[in-house]
Amino acid sequence: MHLSPKNTLRLKRKYFKMTNEQKRDLYYRQKETLDQFLTTGAITRAQYEKSLGDLTRKMGMEDELHTEEAKDEQVQ
Repeated sequence: MHLSPKNTLRLKRKYFKMTNEQKRDLYYRQKETLDQFLTTGAITRAQYEKSLGDLTRKMGMEDELHTEEAKDEQVQ
């Protein structure tokens, strides 16, 4: 899909109508895609961290990322 201003506006409207649970699910699906790209070598660690940071910030999921990092630390 070409992200013209019209398409971008349509996607933003759709996003704002989503429930918090739907937004969280979308965030984790997007993160999983980035994880796969990193694992397969399609992107570098630097690209991964930049993209994940941008995704997290744009979707307003900073709390989700910190919660996940805390869980990872407990496992180690």
